[in-house]
Amino acid sequence: MDSPINAWFQLTYSSYLILPRLVLESMPKEWQQKLVDLLEEVQEIIEFPEDYTASYSIQYRINGKIASDPYKDYRRGTVKYIEVGS
Repeated sequence: MDSPINAWFQLTYSSYLILPRLVLESMPKEWQQKLVDLLEEVQEIIEFPEDYTASYSIQYRINGKIASDPYKDYRRGTVKYIEVGS
C-alpha cells in the first residue's frame, strides 16, 4: 500500500468513495467543517477538465438486489453513532 488512501480502500476495485449526505450531516459540526475545508482545497488544487460535469447514479443493493436505501432521506432521517470518548 503506497498511500493512506490506497491502504484505506484496501484490495477493492473501487474507483469512488460515496458517502450518504445524511451520514455527513450527522457528524459533529467540527468534523463537517474539516471535511468541507478539505473538499474546497481539492477543488482549488486539482485541475478538473472544463467539461467535467459527470452524472452518477447510486443504487443501494443487498445480496445483489436493489433495496430501499436507509440513508436516502437526508432531510428527515437520523443516524445512530457512538460519541468518541463517551
